Amino acid sequence: MSKDKNKESNQKQELSEWQKRNQEYLKKKAEEEAALAEEKEKEKQARMGKNSKSLEESKKLSSDSDQNETVPDEESSEKEEKSKKDDPKVKEEKEKKKQEKPEKPKIAPVHIWRAVSILVPSVLVLLFSVYLLTPLSTIKNIEVKGNRNTQADDIKQASGIQDSDYTLALLLDKETYAERIKSNHWIESAKINYQFPTNFTIEVKEFDIVGYYVSGEEYYPILSSGAVESTPVNRLNLPETYLTVTFNDEQQVKELITGLSTISEDIKSQIQKIELAPSKA
Repeated sequence: MSKDKNKESNQKQELSEWQKRNQEYLKKKAEEEAALAEEKEKEKQARMGKNSKSLEESKKLSSDSDQNETVPDEESSEKEEKSKKDDPKVKEEKEKKKQEKPEKPKIAPVHIWRAVSILVPSVLVLLFSVYLLTPLSTIKNIEVKGNRNTQADDIKQASGIQDSDYTLALLLDKETYAERIKSNHWIESAKINYQFPTNFTIEVKEFDIVGYYVSGEEYYPILSSGAVESTPVNRLNLPETYLTVTFNDEQQVKELITGLSTISEDIKSQIQKIELAPSKA
């Protein structure tokens, strides 16, 4: 019995060693198979890459061939279009279409003139309004000529012209302003002349001095209008020969001037003094 037990134990030991070897063999075989599988997989991937490259190349070749095919097609289509254009029938059809197209209605000259007649005055009114709002509308240069015994400022003041007056208003109403100047008792006549763009000249004519009213040592000019100047003159400014009058009544002075107008200049130049003669009782 003991021998049989020993045999069984030896067999068990031998089987266990065999199993170990078998297991090692199986492991090696599995490793080899795995390595083979990896190599096959790599080969497949390499083949797939080659196939994709060949597909891309074939696609490029096909696209190039398509382009080459389209170029002659385009050239042929252009030739066809040119031939159609050159075709007389096509030209006739185009001309007919042009003739059939309705022409755009032309604007009548009457409407154009109406528009112009409205727009032009409107623009002028607008420009004139802008001009009146600017300082240019009141700029004016005034010069006085012909005054000997009166000051230019006195004549301007008598005219009533203000710095704020519009230049155009003075231009359009010159006669009215000139008439105002005659309110100065020295002025016999006045005229306003205009020079472009803003220059005005006031030309005046003064009354002549026919004599001097003497009151004490003061001499007051007597004008040809019959007016007696209220401001005496300096004796140094008196002329070499002059007529003196001893009365200043306005009515008497006017009668004197009327009488002197009938006398010649030679006789008047010889008269030096006129006095009132006492009336006989």
